[in-house]
Order: sequence, then structure tokens, then C-alpha cells
Amino acid sequence: MAGRQTELGKAFEYACVKALYEMYSGVEDVEVEDSAPIRTAMGYYDASGAKKEDFDDGARAAVRILDRLEPRLRYGDGGYGAGGL
Repeated sequence: MAGRQTELGKAFEYACVKALYEMYSGVEDVEVEDSAPIRTAMGYYDASGAKKEDFDDGARAAVRILDRLEPRLRYGDGGYGAGGL
């Protein structure tokens, strides 16, 4: 049985997967692959109750930062958009 910190960490990981999917599924072909680890993380996320909202808020904030720091996630052409450098 996992410790509470591990459970909460896995729940937050799943919130991050959700946030990444929400951010990029509209601009890229994104899939969340079904696997034992993702099901485990989803289970802890679903069981986290009231903490879900905090996890989701934190995950969306983290993804916004990643989006600014790593433009290739949004632009597959080297990170500079349609106009290039």
C-alpha cells in the first residue's frame, strides 16, 4: 500500500496529464495511452476528493508555465510558429 504522500503525488501527476491533454488536444494529435500507471494515478486522483480542485488548479498553472518555456509543445516547427525566425 502506498503512503499518503505517494498517493497525493500520483493524483497530482494525473491532474497534470489532464491539463496537458486539455491544453494541447486542440492544436495537436494528443492521446493519453491506457496503462497500469495511468490507471493507478487516475484512481488516486478520483479518490482525492476535495483536493481535486487544488490539483487541477496547480496542474493548469504548471502547464501554462511549460507552454511559455517550451513552445515546441504547441508549435512542432521548431517553436517559432508559422513565421519562423
